[in-house]
Formats: sequence, structure tokens, C-alpha cells
Amino acid sequence: MYFLLLGATYTMVFWLPTLIQSWGVKDLFLIGIYAAIPNAVGVIGMILIGGHSDKWHERRWHFAACVTIAAVGLFVTTLLQGNLVGSIIALSFAVIGIASATPLFFALISEYLSAGAAAGGLALISSLGNLGPAVSPSINGFIIKNTGDNIYSMYFVMGLYILSGLLLLLAIRSTVTARGPVPVPAH
Repeated sequence: MYFLLLGATYTMVFWLPTLIQSWGVKDLFLIGIYAAIPNAVGVIGMILIGGHSDKWHERRWHFAACVTIAAVGLFVTTLLQGNLVGSIIALSFAVIGIASATPLFFALISEYLSAGAAAGGLALISSLGNLGPAVSPSINGFIIKNTGDNIYSMYFVMGLYILSGLLLLLAIRSTVTARGPVPVPAH
């Protein structure tokens, strides 16, 4: 799951400037500015989604929602090729899911593993997951080189996000029954 998630995320990080350039932006400064906008929106979304997940003490469906948001935002981005403002807005929506998924994943894994297994389990998951960024950007470059179009590489990234969410939902059972917000103790 983390291999797919991190592979997709790093692919987006590596290819974002090229993607923005393919929308007709040639000035490097503007490419940097346009790339920063979705990331700023993603930070705000990550804080809000993380807070909501903490409030309801639920991680699985929040993670699944985040990778779905990422995939849908990227899909809308492919539909808006040539519309810079629309593409930046759709990409900002995608980055909300992209930025929120990794913290939710580690919160879920930390809660799922026993205290004795947590350190070793998190280290193993991180080690194996970090192989994703070694593989996915190269596959993405291969797709772009052979098709000449960013759209097909975006489909690849969307597939990675969706597959990571489906695998998580199938592999990790809910450890808590649905309940309301977790009460905050008064000081």
C-alpha cells in the first residue's frame, strides 16, 4: 500500500513542473508559483482532514477518501488540459488528498500494530514503501516518452492511488466500531 502511495506521490512531485509546463507556462518562476498553489491548498486540507479523522477516531475510510480525492482531482485535471486556471484548481483538489493520505496511513498503521511491533513494523513499511519512488517516476517517464502525452501518465498515477486505497480497505479491518466524536477532556 505504501509502495503504491509513495510511488504515486513522488511521481506527482517529480513531474508537476513538467505538467505545468505542458499547459503552456514557459517562465520558470511562474511554474514554481503555480506548483506552490496546490501545495498550499494541500497543507490546509491535510490539517482539516487530519483533525476530522482524529475527532472521529477513524482512519481507513479517511485514507480511502483521500486517495479517491487525489485520483478524481487528477482525472479532472486531465479533462481541463489547456485551461490553466481550471487545471490548477483541479490539481489543488488532488493535492488535498495527496497531502492527507500519508499522515493518515501512518496514524492507521501506528494504531493497528501492537506496541511491541510498532517500531519494527513502521521501519519495514517505510523501507519497502520507499522503493515506490525509485520505480514509479521511471515508469511515468516511460509512459510519457512512448505516448508523447501526460494524460496517460496521469492515468497511471490515478491507478496507483486507487489501488493503494482498495488494498488498505481489503487488508486492514476496522479495529473500532463506528462511533461519534471522541470527547476532549476538560483541563
